[in-house]
Amino acid sequence: MGLIFSIDAALTKFSWLDYGIFIQTVMMAAQAVGLDMCPQVSFARFQNVIAEHLELPADYEVVCGMSMGLSDCDSPVSRLLTGREPVENFARFLGFDS
Repeated sequence: MGLIFSIDAALTKFSWLDYGIFIQTVMMAAQAVGLDMCPQVSFARFQNVIAEHLELPADYEVVCGMSMGLSDCDSPVSRLLTGREPVENFARFLGFDS
């Protein structure tokens, strides 16, 4: 199963932050009932196709898609590891030194 999340393009960056928190809450609620979620921003590349298929208003943007279901931890694809940028390369934490 999958979900598509879209937002009115007129909303500000603060609304996008709220939406991100909402998406995380959806993921936590799904996990609480035993479902696994995988958000995928790659769906945004297919804005035109998705908007047409779902009949989204012209002023809406696709934020992301999300797969939802039961994971198979024994599947080779579930063990795929991808590279991650170290946190210290993109964030600074001030005031946490003891």
